[in-house]
Amino acid sequence: MDLIENTLTIRVIILIFIGLLLATLAGLRYGDRDYLNYLDTYDSVAKLFTDFDATDIHGEPGYLLLNRICKTLGLGSIGVFTIMSFSSVTLSLNFFRKHSPYFLIAVLIYFSHVFMLRDMMQIRAGLAASISLYALKYIDKRKFLPFILILLLGASMHGGVLILIIVYFCYPSYLKYPRSIIYVVALGFVLGLVLNAGLIEALITRFFNIPAVTIYLADPEYFASLGLFNMVLIKNVILLFS
Repeated sequence: MDLIENTLTIRVIILIFIGLLLATLAGLRYGDRDYLNYLDTYDSVAKLFTDFDATDIHGEPGYLLLNRICKTLGLGSIGVFTIMSFSSVTLSLNFFRKHSPYFLIAVLIYFSHVFMLRDMMQIRAGLAASISLYALKYIDKRKFLPFILILLLGASMHGGVLILIIVYFCYPSYLKYPRSIIYVVALGFVLGLVLNAGLIEALITRFFNIPAVTIYLADPEYFASLGLFNMVLIKNVILLFS
């Protein structure tokens, strides 16, 4: 009994230490490729209780509201980064603790790539993804209301998480035909070989003219092929079938 209690205590200590370390690193971010964009957003928003037109400012309502709150309180852009990083890391680590039997392995995978790309640079997507983790269990339980409410909360930071709506409705088919995931991945590889960036941009712009998406298509820094055999894609496929 003492051994079990000591193991749990050590696990909690490790969790807190890792969480504080990662959140601090992400909160003190400086100089990455999105840094100036986030600063520009912070400088463009107005304080609360003042007239404000967000039409020409890139960012979802929840993210813009957080910027306005921090500006009103005088916390500066570092306040935005710190609040988002601590929220994102805390939500992710807590989810791993509750739902993964291999907590340290989950943290290792998270830190090795996801954290460095998402929480250190793409902070809106990072927090949105961390919030949306808690919607996953409702896909399995087939409870649409809590699923969509959590998803909308995540989408208030980054609309990209709304793609999980497709997952919700496709999940029963996956349970019925579990091997279908193989065909989906294979189809993805085939489309990756056949389609090119210009064609994808034209299709999405014409049929799904969503500003939050199309703004990235016009920038080659964000919309460029990494190839079908880049290490990130290979890692994700391995994790998918493990």
